[in-house]
This record gives sequence, C-alpha cells and structure tokens, in this order.
Amino acid sequence: MFQKLNAEGITVLLVTHDPKVADYAHRTIRITDGLVEGDEVNRGARPPVPHAPFGGDESGDGNGDGRQGDAAAVVRQPAAVSAGGVPSVFATAPQTELRRRGEGKTPTPTSTAKKPAPALGVEVSPHPEVKTIGTLLPATWRTALGALRRNKMRSMLSALGVIIAVAAVIAMTEIGQGSKSALQKSIASMGANRLMVMPGAASTGGVTHGFGSVMTLTPEDAEAIVAECPAVAAVAPTVGARAQIVYGSRNWVPGRISGTTPAFLVVRDWEDMAEGAMFTDRDVRNSTKVCVIGHTIVTELFEGRSPVGKEIRINNVPFRVVGVLSKKGASMMMDQDDVVLAPWTTIKYRVSGSSSSASTTQSTGAGGAAAASGGSVNSISDLYPAATELYLSRSATEEANYPQPVRFTNVDMIHVKARSPEEVQTAIAQITALLRERHRIGPGDTDDFNIRDTTEFTNMLSSTSETMSTLLLAVALISLVVGGVGIMNIMLVSVTERTREIGLRMAVGARSHHILRQFLVEAVVLCLLGGTLGILGGRGASMLVRSYLRWPTEASMPAIIAAVAVSVGVGVLFGFYPAWKASRLDPIEALRYE
Repeated sequence: MFQKLNAEGITVLLVTHDPKVADYAHRTIRITDGLVEGDEVNRGARPPVPHAPFGGDESGDGNGDGRQGDAAAVVRQPAAVSAGGVPSVFATAPQTELRRRGEGKTPTPTSTAKKPAPALGVEVSPHPEVKTIGTLLPATWRTALGALRRNKMRSMLSALGVIIAVAAVIAMTEIGQGSKSALQKSIASMGANRLMVMPGAASTGGVTHGFGSVMTLTPEDAEAIVAECPAVAAVAPTVGARAQIVYGSRNWVPGRISGTTPAFLVVRDWEDMAEGAMFTDRDVRNSTKVCVIGHTIVTELFEGRSPVGKEIRINNVPFRVVGVLSKKGASMMMDQDDVVLAPWTTIKYRVSGSSSSASTTQSTGAGGAAAASGGSVNSISDLYPAATELYLSRSATEEANYPQPVRFTNVDMIHVKARSPEEVQTAIAQITALLRERHRIGPGDTDDFNIRDTTEFTNMLSSTSETMSTLLLAVALISLVVGGVGIMNIMLVSVTERTREIGLRMAVGARSHHILRQFLVEAVVLCLLGGTLGILGGRGASMLVRSYLRWPTEASMPAIIAAVAVSVGVGVLFGFYPAWKASRLDPIEALRYE
C-alpha cells in the first residue's frame, strides 16, 4: 500500500524498529537516541508499482502507441528534511524518473547510484535548475506556511485582532496628520506674522470682564504703530458689524462684515483680487459706500455672475460692489470667503451706528481730558466739516467742569503684520511700549489693551492636535495588544492539537530549538499577514473618511513602517510562550498523547 502511495507521488515517512521493513524504503536513515548514525540508499529495494510517467500515456511505455514496452521505475526521495533535522511532511515531485527500453531490463536508479544520498538536514529540490518561490524560502518558513494553509479559517481569525488594531493605528495616524497639516495651512492662510491688538478689559467691583469690554483703541493708535514701530510692516484698524445683505429678491447673512482699510489685504496676505479692485484710502476718509465681497456671497446672491458694479444693501444702506476677493477657503471651522469688507468709517457711522455706543472716557477737567486723549478730541464734525456741531459753545468755566468725550472714534481691533517671524516678539515689545505711552499708563499699572499673536495660537492648537492624536494612538495600541493576546491563545491551542506531530518530529531528530523556531515563525507570519492587511484596511478607511466626510487625511510612511515593525514585535512577544511550551514537550509523552 505504501509503495502504491509512493508511486502516486506521495512521500511516505515510516518510523520503524524492524530492519526488514526498512529494506522496502529507497532511503534509510538510522537514528539512535536522537543522533543520526547512518544515511544510505537501498539500491536493492523493491521498486514501486509501474505507472504512467508524468506527461506520458497510460500504456506504460511512453511511446503513445499502446504497446507494453519499458517499465517506468520512478525513484522518489523520502521525506525532505529541514536544515534543523525537522522532516517536512509534504509531497514532492519525483526527483528522478528513469526509463530503460527493452523487455527484461530491470529499471535501476542510475542517477542515485552515481550521486551519494543527501545528508540528513539537506533538502533536495526535485529540479535543481528551477528556482521557485517555495524553494527560495527557508525550510522553517515553508513548514510554518504549510501549517497555516492547512488551517486557513483559524489563521484568519487569529490575525483578525492584529488586522483591526493595525488598521486603527494607520487610520488614526493619517487622520491626525492630515488634520495637523490642514490646521497649519489654515493658520498660514489667515496671515503670517499677524498680530491682533485688542481693547482691554473693564473692571467692576474687583471683577475683570472680558477683553473688548471697554473701547480703548483709536485709528490714531494704528497710525502711530505703523509710523513708530520699525518691526511692523502693515497696520489695519477694524470695526465689525452684523447685518443682512440684500440683492434683488435674495438675501444673505454673511459670517463677517468688517470695516477696515486697504492695508487689511496686506496684513492677511490677501493681496490678490479675483475681480475688480480694493477700495482706497480716499474712500475711507470720505466714508464712501463701496465694498468688496468674498466668493461665498457671490455664489449666494449673484449665483456665480459678476457682482462688480452691482448694488447691494447692508442694513438698508446701499453699497456698490467694487471687487471680489480671491478664494481663501475654510479656516478654523469658519468660511473665510463669507466676508464683506468696506471702509471702516462707513461701517461704523452708516451701518452699525456705533457712534452712540462708543465708549467715552470721561474726566472732570480740561487738563484731565487732554491727558486722557493725548491732546486731541475727535468728533463727527472732524469727519464731516459741513455737519452741525453736536456740542454747543460753552464758557471756559463750563468747559472746565463739563465732562468731555474723548476717543470718540474707537475701533474694535487693530490688525498688525510683523516684518518677519523672527521680529514678532520685537514688534510686540515696540507696540506695548508705544501704546502704554500714548494711553498714559504708569509703571506698574495694568495695560488697557491686549496683544495676541498667531504663533501662540498655532502652538496651542498644535499641542491640542498632538494630544488627541496621542490618545487615539494609545487606544489603537491597546487594540494591538489585545490582538497579540488572541494570537497567543490560538497558538497555545495549536500546540495542544499538534502534540503528536511535535513528538514525531522530535523522535526523528528535531531539537527543542527547531520546534521553538517553527512555532515562533508561525506567530510572526500570522502577525505580518495581519499587519499587511491592516495597513491596506487603514489606508482604505482614511480614504473613505476623506471622500465622504471631507476630513483631511495624509499618508504617513513612518506609520506604515512602524506598523510592520510592531506586528513583527507582537508576533515574537506573544508567540514566544506557545513556542517555548511546544519545545519543552517530552517526545515519549507527546507520542502517547491522545
């Protein structure tokens, strides 16, 4: 029966103590106490049952004419033995097929007679001239892959935990990296080297209110900053308003209506216009009712048509559109293209009507008024000479005892652009010293203004983003550990199921380190397979997030390399104990295991 199986191309490994039984084999390896004492070819072994050679006909002579001619003797090598003495239990193709024509001739394996039998531990390729992927791999790896192939479902379930964990690591890393890059790009689009000078905070009963609760900044402060601070490149005072825009039968409430100066585009690195032109400093001085709008407003009100020259109404005040801003996109979850820019004087006095709500710092005497205002009192009559004076003429005594309005033309904020990133801190120091002097703030007194720079804001957001990415990565790594524990459990079950196989391998010469290496390789292969599929799954998940959720993602090669390395590490770490347990089995007890 064994000879028939051998004739069909199946390798037969027979362990016996009877020399007569061994005489039937083509190769005999003698082992005593685990040591190889002999390895010889039995030339007198009984030949296997003749059969049709590979690629021939079924007549047995190979001539294709159906004549009962030469007997085909196929001499097959016994089970291939790995480099460590572990027999590889799988069928191989015939090593030598020898035909001799003519009746009465007994087929003899001349090829094996000319060459000595390979020593134990050397695996012989059936066709040495042909190199396949299987023959190029080490024997231990081939044996491990064979064991995994025989249990495909168990292998996939074992690797599932690693697949999910690695996919989570890759997806979270790519989403976090994409968010960080998008954040940096958004901050850069808001204007590099930008500073924001904001009014101070009011204090009532020892309680300090938020910044901007008092209006302490004036257009003259902005002019002084650009004139007296060498580290400053451009300055733009700004006032804000909230109103509805109407064009024909369509209306829209923009995200921001800002009154400013032409220098605002320089501060925000927004110097290019998509259409038309920016309003001028003369429009600011004359409070001209002109404006420029962003692309979002063009889409909502004009349906993509050119708005230049058209008239829109802001808070029922007509404005002529003179230009369209270039696209900026979203930044900090806010649409930068949903904006209206107009002269700050027009917005302040014609749209928001904030002249009545502007703060008035009052003093009890003329000297106090002069000190508080820096020697000048602004009124609407200064801006509109033809307008009637708001305040009737008073005598010197009345003037000295009557509260005086000062800093009537306040602004909400002053945008400043430093000359370079290296000069940001210098610009902050220069602006602070200048405004303290202009506002008559004594040593030790609290500033009535606040300066914020985008560098601090950028660092804060980057720190938050990195913290979130670290937390997500920690969760993914915990999943990876859980997947490793799952692989260890499955490997322990595999060791129990293959106890007799382990005992047989050790009985024919395998050492403990050979068994250890085989099971360790199986665990590493499982984790590598899981890591590879996890990388593909993570990339696919990040692409789905980018396509359907419009969330920015960015491929990270270091994350992919780290995922592969971690997969191998998990395989070694969690596969070592099952492999060590398998290598410590007693061959005798293992062979008796039921």
